[in-house]
This record gives sequence, structure tokens and C-alpha cells, in this order.
Amino acid sequence: MEIFERLSPSYWWTDPGTTVEGPVPIAFAILLGVVIVVAVVAWIIAPRLAPERRLIQRLIARVARWSIGLAIVGLLLLLFRWQIVPFFSKRIWLVLWTFAVIGGGVYVWYYLRKLYPQRVAAWEESERRRRYLPRPAQTGAKNRRRSRRHR
Repeated sequence: MEIFERLSPSYWWTDPGTTVEGPVPIAFAILLGVVIVVAVVAWIIAPRLAPERRLIQRLIARVARWSIGLAIVGLLLLLFRWQIVPFFSKRIWLVLWTFAVIGGGVYVWYYLRKLYPQRVAAWEESERRRRYLPRPAQTGAKNRRRSRRHR
């Protein structure tokens, strides 16, 4: 059966005999290019997307950086597959890239479900404490009291 052939390691570590051609690789390359543009725009305007939520700004910037990196690697893998570069056109790289994309999505889901509520609560608690605790004296500022020497 062909399904069992595709599960063997020799299938994933062999070079494909043909290049990728047709509308599917072109559409995939266009999609990755759009991801790069959207991620750069999101990275730049992250402070404007969530002006009062610093944690969301950080998450947007982090996901944008990951998206840019993964999209560039995806485009390179597509180029290597199109040109049949001996080591980098193997099928295993696409599988590893797919796992990285899925792992990034799982991390974002985990962060929003588990870590984000905890960090928001910790940030609100630190803001509440900061609001009611006295502020330390600023260094380099003139003292109100004169020293004994100047009296």
C-alpha cells in the first residue's frame, strides 16, 4: 500500500524526483508572502492595536516575529524544493516546518488560555501595590533640608 510507504523513514529522507509546479505551490508562496507583510505590519503597529495592554502588545510582537521567521523558512523550503537542492529539498523539512507552525499555534492558544490570565492578575496586583506604596526619593535631587555646614 502507498500509505505504508509514506510512513517509512526512507520516503521522508529521499530527494523528490520532480520539482513542484502548478497553482498550489504558487498559491502557497503568495500566502507566505502575505503572512510576511501582515506580520511586519502587526509588529510595527502592535502598540496601537492594544494601547493599554502591554502583555497583548508583547504577544503580538512575539507572534509577528515567529510568523516572519516561519514564513521566510517556508519560502526557502519551497524554493529548495522547486530547484531540487540535494539536502534541503527532502520531504522531512516540510514536515518539521509544519510541526513548528502547529507548535506556534498551540503555544499562542496555551498562552491565551493559561498564562495570560495569570500574568494580567499579577500585573494588576503590582499596579495596585505601586499605587499605594510610597515612592522612593529621586537620586540627584536637591534635599529639602540644608546641611549643617551651610547654615
